Amino acid sequence: MDINTIFNGINIKVKFNKGVTYLRGYSGMGKTLLLSAVELYCRNQGISCYLCDYHAQDLNTEQIYAACSGVQVLLLDNADLYLTPDLLKKLKNANYIIISMKNLFGFDLFSSTSCLIHYENKQLTLEEF
Repeated sequence: MDINTIFNGINIKVKFNKGVTYLRGYSGMGKTLLLSAVELYCRNQGISCYLCDYHAQDLNTEQIYAACSGVQVLLLDNADLYLTPDLLKKLKNANYIIISMKNLFGFDLFSSTSCLIHYENKQLTLEEF
């Protein structure tokens, strides 16, 4: 999924592969902003999408699964607060799963993509690593 858009005055040019993508970057680098931009892009393009954020920490696994099931693009922000490897396995029916979290311990990184966020001069891009 190629996204080239302007969101809150920031030029966003990113590409996501199908499957799981982990977003990496320090606090304040734009992970949450990027997920918000992707959510708006999907809505404008008629792509089913769900943004799950820190509020999900108050939900149990079944409630999170019910909220996220059946979408093409699943965006998980601050996922350290609620995502487990078992929940991620249940959520893999989405075409694109984009996850922002700091601690990836216990997650399968070999069958996924990891990206660093770069934000400079009102340009936000991703670098695969």
